[in-house]
Amino acid sequence: MNSLPFFPVRASTTAGQVDNLYFAWLALSGVVALIVALLLVWFAIRYRRG
Repeated sequence: MNSLPFFPVRASTTAGQVDNLYFAWLALSGVVALIVALLLVWFAIRYRRG
């Protein structure tokens, strides 16, 4: 696994901040996508035809 690191070696002093910002946006978009999916399922069940 050492031959394929998750992130390359940092090339600047701000790379850590950029990585943190990336993970924050990734987490936020994941939460929003999960909420939308749950609402979609909830509305599909609640308002289905009999």
